[in-house]
Amino acid sequence: MNIRTTVYSYLLMVSISFIGLFNIIGSKQGIVIACLICFILYFLSCVSNIRTHFLGILFGIVTFGFLFGSFVLDQELMLEVGIDELALYCFCLSLSLLGIFLGLNLGSMNRKQNINDLEEYNSDRRIKKVFVIANKIFWIALPFSYIYALFRAYFAINYGYVYLYNNPTIFLSGSLSFITDISSLTNVAFIILLSTLPKISKVRNQTIALTVYNMLLLLSGTRAGLLKLLFLIASYFFIMRHSYEKKALPKKKIMKYMLIAFILISFFSIIFTTVVNFRSGDNYYSDNKNPLINLISSEGKTWRVVIDAFEVYDKTTMSQHLRFYFKPLINSISLQFIFERIGLGFVQALPYTSEFALNSYNYSHFYTYTADPSLYLSGGGLGSSYLAESYFLGQYFGVFFHSILIGFFLSGFISKVSKSLWKNAYMWTFIFNIFWSPRGSALGPYFSFFSFSNLIVFIGLYLYLELTQDKIR
Repeated sequence: MNIRTTVYSYLLMVSISFIGLFNIIGSKQGIVIACLICFILYFLSCVSNIRTHFLGILFGIVTFGFLFGSFVLDQELMLEVGIDELALYCFCLSLSLLGIFLGLNLGSMNRKQNINDLEEYNSDRRIKKVFVIANKIFWIALPFSYIYALFRAYFAINYGYVYLYNNPTIFLSGSLSFITDISSLTNVAFIILLSTLPKISKVRNQTIALTVYNMLLLLSGTRAGLLKLLFLIASYFFIMRHSYEKKALPKKKIMKYMLIAFILISFFSIIFTTVVNFRSGDNYYSDNKNPLINLISSEGKTWRVVIDAFEVYDKTTMSQHLRFYFKPLINSISLQFIFERIGLGFVQALPYTSEFALNSYNYSHFYTYTADPSLYLSGGGLGSSYLAESYFLGQYFGVFFHSILIGFFLSGFISKVSKSLWKNAYMWTFIFNIFWSPRGSALGPYFSFFSFSNLIVFIGLYLYLELTQDKIR
């Protein structure tokens, strides 16, 4: 840790101390201002140690955009939020920032990149064979992904916003289920490609093709895939060039990429807000605002999920608290991702029904149903957040502990080259999903690797490599 990082770290801790002091004396405005200062110091600290903290910067960007940026950009939203609620929210968010930063430092401690490991890994004949197989799977599955995206766009444009959400099983039955299953292999194959740690030029065409697919999904109002993919691309580009290969990026290139990213995100927000307004039949997003601000402010309403979690905590039992948080772990251990495919899951009910909301222990479903039953039963949702779900682990201690875990994983992955294909596959699956956790599940990204599609592909790949081991050597 260099001197600048140390200074920023101490200043960050001092700011957190002031937040605690303001909380004791009841200065709500002081808490909000100190939280904004914490964000600034967090970014400065990560930038000063960018080689190991780059993913922390990206996570800070999505956290700021989803959980705090709307308050800065949307004055109307500020009028909706009471100062007491905002202060409570900022206190929780500041604890999370401190935890993430401590985790980043713990994850990068005493770990040095080894370029020889990367060269040895890339020269392994088994790894080269995996790349060839994954590349074939990718290009075979990609046309089915395009068909899937176009079908979703067709239903959204012709039948409207509510239709897709009122009929969640439409792509899980009949002939469409085959297209859905095959299209899901596209992301899996792309993750495997990245897990072989190829040079960027070798996955450029695949990246462009997958980006186009996720942009097609915008036509049905699905934006999560594109956002996660853009952050995955940025992560891979930096980790390979800056962390593993140790090629410093010129400042001009960094500025060029930032400009391109801003233009793409602005273009994306225009498409998304236009599509949602069109397919919902009304102005879900305000017409008199910049589409980018509209998008950020709408996602930034996650503050409501977090604030309401404090009330939900008091009205639910300890058993429910633990199940809300540990649901992804429970599902993975009990192989629910397999049993649910054959109708033998824990909950014998379809999503967006009262039985599923109350018995599945999926917090986003439970919260939406209890907060707005009519919205939930009509196929809508209010989302979730890692802040809300980790609060159920142990209130503020749970938020702080889970945030340390996030930071530890984000820096630990890029601090050393792994020569294990499976560890790399887990790493990229985690990175692909973690940037949605400010709007999604807390533990979900840690167990997203254990899905039905991943299971099929990785078991098949493992068996193939074992059966052809002698030939490959």
